[in-house]
Amino acid sequence: MRELKRIIYKLMLRMLIFPRWQMKISCTYFYLKNLILSFQYWMRMPKQKWSKKAIWIQFLSQTLERNPKNFLSEFKNTLRICVTYRCNLACRYCYVKGLENKISGDMRLEDFSRLVIWAKDKGWLAMRILGGEPTIHPRFTEMLEACYRNRMPVRFSTNNLFSSQIITKLDRFWLPNISINYVLGILNTEQKVLFKENLKGLKAHGIYFHFSCIISHQDVDWTEMFEDAKLYRPIYIRASLSLPGFSQQISTSEMLDNIKSLSGKIFKMQEISMRLGIPFFIYRPLLLCMFPREEWQRLRMTFPFVAFSRCPIGYKGDYGIIVVVNPDLSTFPCTSVFIKGPNIFTFKDRSQISQFYKESLKQLLSRPLMESCRECNAHRKFVASLEEGARPKLSFDEGICQGGCLNFKEEAQRLCHVE
Repeated sequence: MRELKRIIYKLMLRMLIFPRWQMKISCTYFYLKNLILSFQYWMRMPKQKWSKKAIWIQFLSQTLERNPKNFLSEFKNTLRICVTYRCNLACRYCYVKGLENKISGDMRLEDFSRLVIWAKDKGWLAMRILGGEPTIHPRFTEMLEACYRNRMPVRFSTNNLFSSQIITKLDRFWLPNISINYVLGILNTEQKVLFKENLKGLKAHGIYFHFSCIISHQDVDWTEMFEDAKLYRPIYIRASLSLPGFSQQISTSEMLDNIKSLSGKIFKMQEISMRLGIPFFIYRPLLLCMFPREEWQRLRMTFPFVAFSRCPIGYKGDYGIIVVVNPDLSTFPCTSVFIKGPNIFTFKDRSQISQFYKESLKQLLSRPLMESCRECNAHRKFVASLEEGARPKLSFDEGICQGGCLNFKEEAQRLCHVE
């Protein structure tokens, strides 16, 4: 029932923000098709599993959030904005740690408000506010209100250590969900109390949220996260492999040397999430060689969209699909690729953003991560999918491999300026 309510909510929200009746009809068709797809996947399952509520919840969630046709549309329609790179924590695996020294200061409220109007004019339908920790921005709630006034749905990522006053400013109609980075293990006693109080507050106000976590080769006890998931019912749990990030806190070789332990943790998290009836997926691309073929089949056996081996960059020739606006209004092509472009307002339209980053990103995507990638047919297929005229279906074929997140490549970890 909860997933059905979310589908109906998303349908109403999109029908409200689309400007023309043709788009509203198209949107209605889009979500009805999702329900039919979910039913089709359900019917393919062994009959003995039909009665399991957790299976049905996973189908609905994955079809809505993770079917490539759907989530690529979500990426394309959402503009990501980092309003500050400051933070009130120092998480080991933060991919932007240290960037506050290179791009200092916070985004001005006037710039943010202008950006909301500009983004709507250029075809974006939603905002995602990032950081750093966006809630420490002194005018964060006013930024939310700027989105509400302009009928712009907004999401934000947070470590959940904001003041209780912020919860009272959250409009659940214009706020589809919040991404809570689950970092309870590094918090002191006072911070842990605040973290739990905010979970209670969000649930009491009917605000949807999900848990986001990092899987590393170091041992982490996720018992408390799953206990909180059981109690507070996030709409899903998503995970990512740890990244070197801007400060290169881990090396790519460190990750590759521990692939087997990482794959085991992914299976464990999927298993526990299933028992709780909470959808689970990996939100950054995995390497196909992380698992033997039979383990990939096991991972995707029931839910084909739990993990992918490529990211949206370059899909259908679009290299600006997940562009990010920095506090100084400069741009990155992705939150974890630090190729700095000019002021966002200098672009006449979205196609100019894609064209600006195309050459550098295409080279980066085509370069093999490891020597073994050079002889890998899956990587060759991926490179072929970047060429103009490539079949869209090839882009998310299970037999292609990007070679993991772009941040695993050294060029993406360094701040460089492109004019």
